[in-house]
Amino acid sequence: MGKTISELGEDLFTLLSAIVNGGDEKVPSDPNTFISWCMPGLPFEAADFGFCAKGFGGGATAEEEKSLMQQAYALATWVDFIPDASAAYTGDHQDRVWRTSQARLSHMYGEILRQCRVADNPLSEAELAQLERLRGLLRATRKNLVTGAEVLIDSPVMEAYNQYMADYIAARTEYNNKRIAAASAQGPEGKAAVADFFLNGTLYQMKAANALRRWEALGFKNDVEEIFATINNLTGRSAAVWRQKLLDAYEESKVSGLGPGQDFFYTTLLPGNFATSKGWQEYKHTEEHTTEKVRSTETSWKASAGLKWKLQAKASAGGSTKKESEDLRTEKFAISFEFTQVVIARPFFFPEFFMNRGWTLEKGKGWMFDEFPSDGGSPPKGLFVAYPTTLLMARNIVIESEEIARHAETFKKDFKAGGNLSLGLFSLSGEYGKSESGRDYQLDIQGNRIVVPGMQIIGSVNRLCGKSPNPFPGLFDEAAEPVAEPAPVPVA
Repeated sequence: MGKTISELGEDLFTLLSAIVNGGDEKVPSDPNTFISWCMPGLPFEAADFGFCAKGFGGGATAEEEKSLMQQAYALATWVDFIPDASAAYTGDHQDRVWRTSQARLSHMYGEILRQCRVADNPLSEAELAQLERLRGLLRATRKNLVTGAEVLIDSPVMEAYNQYMADYIAARTEYNNKRIAAASAQGPEGKAAVADFFLNGTLYQMKAANALRRWEALGFKNDVEEIFATINNLTGRSAAVWRQKLLDAYEESKVSGLGPGQDFFYTTLLPGNFATSKGWQEYKHTEEHTTEKVRSTETSWKASAGLKWKLQAKASAGGSTKKESEDLRTEKFAISFEFTQVVIARPFFFPEFFMNRGWTLEKGKGWMFDEFPSDGGSPPKGLFVAYPTTLLMARNIVIESEEIARHAETFKKDFKAGGNLSLGLFSLSGEYGKSESGRDYQLDIQGNRIVVPGMQIIGSVNRLCGKSPNPFPGLFDEAAEPVAEPAPVPVA
């Protein structure tokens, strides 16, 4: 009987959600995250991420250094968005986020810092010195060799923290992948997945646990999180000094691009060599897979409810849809690809500010927006409900389906030049997202197989900000009794 494209897509969404953000008692999930899917994915060439591996100053020539700067600008622009907890990033939504005027994360974060009212119980000289020392442990400066300007970057401590966090995410994803593959396996093809997890499940669990221990021992996990907590405790009484330091860091992270109007905030991805790394997880799904055993672990708003996969052709990236099909039924279907998660590092952005309860916003008094950042609901509503922490990447995509291949061939012939073809999460042919080469990418149809070149961003994992602002009761009520101060923090 087979399944429709829409039904296959629903299965894939649920399985991928469980792999990325799912968990069990051995490798628990994070309840404060959700996934935004790209519909379709955003394709890139590996060369587009050279900056992540080399950074500023990594070019052998002035020409290469300028190329790295252009890559840095493009990357910072593409990940500078505020996730929408209620919608996936469909083609039209992507246009609004990345090509038009939707508020960007960097801008809204700056507005919050500038316009918030903060508690201002003066800190002692010793506490101010401690605050400055802790800030110095998290950030450093580096000179841009082209412009000569100093740019704020992550300190070696934060670099290690983010790098080992990326390693832990990769190990946890591998464990989830193997567990879900075994739980959803059916038929002769599923025997290998069941046997693999039966024999090696404890090894995958040990790998994830070891990655967590390495993050704690070598990646300063506990130290960095203690720094966050200490800063939060200090600034809960006087957020004024901290707010000014965050504004200074915000401005110090701004980079002047080579083109007019190309100022941006320094951003990179970790691990820096992910585009050429061999450490991607292999993933395969067939129409025989069932997701009932994992479907109950996903909440409705976190599981991309209502999203419909379809085979879709457009005249161009921004053009109107010409042909699409979500009811196409395929008797035999398989899709395979390599998958990884990469951490977004933003030295200008201090998300722990949203945990602090020593600030507020007042409509009409600096804050001129209709909504506050987040109401903390489920799903949350507001102008800054979450921020993307990692990007979900897929590469070497192979689709096996006689029916889909036949329709794709027809669509391809109808749009001989400049056409964009996609299947659900995956872009099959069209324009690269921000390639310097200027090339298009084309799918290769081999009988009932569709081979897609390059890599794609297919989504992001996002961290919820919680209710923001969320000041201590009475803190900004002048008529109220003074709020008791937290216990003083020992000076290290």
